[in-house]
Amino acid sequence: MQTVVIIGAGNGGLSILKILLEAKDYQVIGVVDRQADTPGLQLARLNHIKTGSDWLEFIKDSPDIIVE
Repeated sequence: MQTVVIIGAGNGGLSILKILLEAKDYQVIGVVDRQADTPGLQLARLNHIKTGSDWLEFIKDSPDIIVE
């Protein structure tokens, strides 16, 4: 299983997150956006996925894929 961090949680990031939540081969380990109220961050929180405003904090988790 490949781990994924999504940078940008507006409508585009939300669409990617929805797809990856249903994919068997990917695990989203973080979603990042500077604005705290984006729809992608809200969905990530509902799915117990780590969220934040700075992508650097997610690099330590060594994601396989970063989507911006």
